Amino acid sequence: MVLKTQIFRFLFVLFVTGLTLSGWGIYREMRPNWEAEKHYKVLQEQIVIPDIPLGADADTEIQEEQVIDFDELQKSIPDLVAWIYGPGTAIHYPVVQGIDNEYYLEHLADLAKNRNGAIFMDYRNSADFSDFLSILYGHHIRGGRMFSSLENYRTQEYYEEHPVLYLFTRQSSYEIRLFAGVVMDADSEFFPLGINSEDRDEWLSDLRQRSSFNADLEPDPNGRFIALCTCTYEYSNARYVVYGQIEES
Repeated sequence: MVLKTQIFRFLFVLFVTGLTLSGWGIYREMRPNWEAEKHYKVLQEQIVIPDIPLGADADTEIQEEQVIDFDELQKSIPDLVAWIYGPGTAIHYPVVQGIDNEYYLEHLADLAKNRNGAIFMDYRNSADFSDFLSILYGHHIRGGRMFSSLENYRTQEYYEEHPVLYLFTRQSSYEIRLFAGVVMDADSEFFPLGINSEDRDEWLSDLRQRSSFNADLEPDPNGRFIALCTCTYEYSNARYVVYGQIEES
């Protein structure tokens, strides 16, 4: 009887130990997600964005001063350059720009180390979005966070419900009118930051032909564009990139 009791106690201790270690492992795995979600939620609560109609009616004038106090935000986000927002989507984040394209892969907007990272602008771009093509990167995080919801643009229905995103900077507010979503190979395909004006028509036409959705917008080769880039998993180092034309709101 004593032996059975000792065996039972031993097995119970093993069970509790295993349960504790398992719980600790889950906590360690999930903690970065919880911390990142809390960080961005606190920031989002500081932003007051008026109701914006969805779909084809998503055409409204928004003044950035009605929305964001950049001076206040920059106290906690030193590398802040903009805020990006998608009505009815999970995209509602500050945009930062580092000295390279590595740092914000593993740091939140407030510089805290975290694998969820931040939405960040290519370090080669002008911070005022004056380039022909500006590039924003964000992780594909389970649960729809960061830029993972871009994958929804693989369907025509989702595009038609969310054809416009909004970009707010110190200088102005912009509409991002989406016109293409493509899978690209990050090992062999590059963003044309220095594309010649005579090659822009062909580049834009190629994007529209490859796009996972059909857009009514005919992009202006002389306009300004933005690429929103996240990981996808068709093959090693694949990216899904949604392109839009930037227009002042």
